[in-house]
This record gives sequence, structure tokens and C-alpha cells, in this order.
Amino acid sequence: MSPTYWGFFLIRDRKTPGFPGVFCYNRIMRQTVFSIITFFVILLLFPLAAFGFLAEDFKVNNQPIYDVPPGTSQVLILDLTLPEVPSSITLRNAGVLIQSYISKLVVYEDGSSAGWDGDEREVAIITIYPFFEKVISGSFSKQRIFVTADISSSMASGSTVKPKIAINSVEFTSGNKGPTDLDLLGLERKIVVGANVPTIPLPPFVKNGEAISTSTIRWHFLDLTNNEFGFRILDSSLKTVAESQTANLSYLDETGLEGNTKYSGRRVYAFNDRGATKAQEIFSEIYTLVAVPTLVEKAEATKTSVKVKAVGVPTNLVPNSTGLYFENYTTGTNSGWIKENSWTSLYLVAGTEYTFRVKARNGDGKETAFSELAELMTVAEVSVEEPVVEESVIVEITVSELRAQINALMAQLATLQAQLSDMGGSTGTEATGTITGVPVGFTFENTLKQGMSDNEVMYLQIVLNSDSNTQVAASGVGSLSNETTYFGSLTNAAVVKFQEKYAADVLATYGLTSGTGLVGSTTRDKLNEILGK
Repeated sequence: MSPTYWGFFLIRDRKTPGFPGVFCYNRIMRQTVFSIITFFVILLLFPLAAFGFLAEDFKVNNQPIYDVPPGTSQVLILDLTLPEVPSSITLRNAGVLIQSYISKLVVYEDGSSAGWDGDEREVAIITIYPFFEKVISGSFSKQRIFVTADISSSMASGSTVKPKIAINSVEFTSGNKGPTDLDLLGLERKIVVGANVPTIPLPPFVKNGEAISTSTIRWHFLDLTNNEFGFRILDSSLKTVAESQTANLSYLDETGLEGNTKYSGRRVYAFNDRGATKAQEIFSEIYTLVAVPTLVEKAEATKTSVKVKAVGVPTNLVPNSTGLYFENYTTGTNSGWIKENSWTSLYLVAGTEYTFRVKARNGDGKETAFSELAELMTVAEVSVEEPVVEESVIVEITVSELRAQINALMAQLATLQAQLSDMGGSTGTEATGTITGVPVGFTFENTLKQGMSDNEVMYLQIVLNSDSNTQVAASGVGSLSNETTYFGSLTNAAVVKFQEKYAADVLATYGLTSGTGLVGSTTRDKLNEILGK
């Protein structure tokens, strides 16, 4: 009776955890039931397989290569980033250094800031031979580790130390191992009698900060050393805000900042595997740039004004330094630098299109470019018909008849004055101002404009008609002695002539040379001056 042969294959991915697939076979299939039972027993009893990592999953981080003299302590020989958090590591020496010339081996894991920069945590320390070919365990929590060695002062010149991570020399907390295919080599250090003892770099010299954008500040400094691994910028709470593991730099960019925001307390550090040094001075505070306003839009408008506001500006505008600058590009007028996000352009012409733009500046007074131009229009003038006033019928009379009527009226006036005198009353006529028809003590106090009806309009027409250069009309409605309470187009035209005649007093204040027809404060002041007020 021939024997039955059976076996199984474990099939799995090299990285992905999971139950292995098992393939059972019989060379001679005689006991099928027995084979099936065996299959399930194997599944129950066989532990989950540990998965490994290839050498490509490990990263040996570059560090400067230099010689060290005998007696140097804490020589960095390995900077390694692992694919997972390790539980143990075994090192070998690929160099020619005899282990007896090493007095201590220390394993660290990376600190809060990336890189060998002084904030690493000690995980394991070995002070007893052997230092290599020994499993080094510890409470690891990071994937990046560092290894340093203390070199004996009695060793001969020319030896080298170069750590090697052989196949399956690293075990991980997940149960994985690696590298599964190739050995890995760390940094080679050569021990040379007379070599300079490596030292920490000299501190950089602070220059200035430069706002590059709304989210980036460039911190400029001067590199004063030649043995640094890189540089970093720390804030006032000693948090790293920018770092580069590159030597011979002149600046670092801090990114991810808020627009138009002040940043201060920054200091630059230079570092290498021996430690870090900080600059003596901190950088002067500086604001990030403010965003360029997108455009100007109309908030409201009248016949003679347009109120505008900016779109796409921050809310953190600081008085006296930052702010907005609106400009009516058509008239050449502007708001100056203001904090408020609105401005009203005055003394415009009804139904007319004007071009506006706006720019901003940050807390350091650094200005943006202007926004895109925006075309905005005042409210159009609504035409109003002048009231129809029936003309009086003119009756032709002779000169002798007119004189007779005048004499009759004079006699009647004398009689009335005598009667008034007998009654003890005054014989004076009604008092008026310096211009006939305007009451004594009257002053213009209200803004007058076309379309209004008011007694002040009639007094306005009287004053205008007192000067042939500003009269409302030569005859008919609005002319001398035919003034009305209605502010029509004739009155508006007369006001324009009045404003332009007295432009130095009325228009110059606003930078205008053409009258507007609006009786505002400076126009009223001139009218009241003419009345002797």
C-alpha cells in the first residue's frame, strides 16, 4: 500500500496583513476527508504570518561626511527613517574599526522638530561590549531614529565605523521585519589623528524679514559658518515655523500665514550633528501683504454722487497704517487712505458714467496695485416741465394817462399816511434787506436743487436777478419782479453762472471749475455774504 503524501503552501502579500491562503494537496488522493480536516486544523493552529519590508522601504538620510579625531564623543553614524515604528534593531559594523575602541553606542528617536537638531529622545544606550551584533530594544514611538558612537582616545588612526543593517535586522511593533532583500549602510566616519574636533556652527546674523505674499514671509540672514547641516526659524514660543536641512542658505520662507497680519519674535538657528546655535537678535516684526482688492462696486448713487465699496478685501484693516484708497479716475478725486470700506464721490453730473478703482496697503504701509477699473453711473436727470403761468394782458395807455394815475396814487398815499399819523402809528415802509424783496434778517440755510418749490427759491431768484450776469431770465417767468418759488432749469442755469462767477469762493474748495447747479454750503455762504450776513 503506497503512502499518502500531503503538504501546504503559505501564499501572502509581502506587506499587506491578512490570513494566509493555504493550498493542500495529496500526491495520491486516497483520504479526501482526512485531507479536508487537516486543512482546517492547519488554518486554526497556524499563526498569522509576519510581513516584511524591502530595503526600498527604508530611507538612510543624507548627512555631511567628515573625519573625526580619536576621543570624539557622540559621533553621528546613522540617520534612518523606517517604514513603521520599530521595536528593536541589530547593527553590524561594515567599517574596520574594532569594537573595543567604542566606549558607548546610543540610539535616539526624532524629537518634535524633524532632524538631528538637539530635541531627540534617548531610547537605548549600550556601554558594554559587544556594541554590534546585538539586539537593541527600546520603547520607540517614532519612525526616524539616530545612532551615535563615542570613539576611544587610544585607537589608531585610519579606522572607520560604518553601521550596517543586515537582512531582517529590524523588528517592528506590528511583527514585521526588514529589510527582507538587501543590507543597508549608514554614514561612514573615519577616525584620523589630527582631524578637527567637530563643533556646533556659529550663529547666523539676522538681517530682515520680507513680505512675499499674503501667506509668506521671507526671513533673510547671513550664514557665518561652514559646518552647518541646515537652518531653522523658531517663533517666540520656540516652535519651529520654517526649516531646511541645506547648508549655505541666506533665507528661509515661512508659509501658511494669514494676510495683513503682524508676525514677530522670530529667530534663526544654525544646526549640525553637534548641536544648534541661535542668532543674537530676533527679526523685526513684519506684516504679511494684504490682498489686492478685486474691484469697486456701487453701493448707492444719486444724481450728483456715487457711494462705492471694495470687493475682496480683508476685515483686519488697521487705522493710520493699513487701509483702502478709493479713486474717481474720471475726476481725479480720491478718498485718501481710510479704514472704512466705503467712500462717496460728490459733486458729479447726473446721468454721467464715472470710472472708479481702489487699492490697499498692509500694516507696514506696503501698497498693492490698483484693482480693475469699474464704470459706475449717477442717477439720470428727470425732466420736469416748467409751470405754465398765464401772461398778463398788457393795456396800452398814454403818458398823460399814466401820470394822472401816478398822481392819484400819490394823493391816496398821502391821505392814508395822514390817517395813520392821527392813529399814532408808524409812517415807515416795510423793511427789507440789502436787496429789495429779501426780508431783513433772512439767510439761506437749506440746500436747494432743481425740482424744489420753496420761498427760499424765490429769494434765490431775487438775488440772482440783482446781477445781470446771473439773472434767471431777461423777461417773463423768473425775470426781475417775476420771481417764483419753483426751482426749474432756468434757475439751475443761473446758479451755475453764479458759482462760476464766484468760483474761488464756491468751487475751489472741491477742486471744481464748473458749476453744478446745487446750492450747497459754499454757495449759500456766498449768497449770505451778498445779503450782508
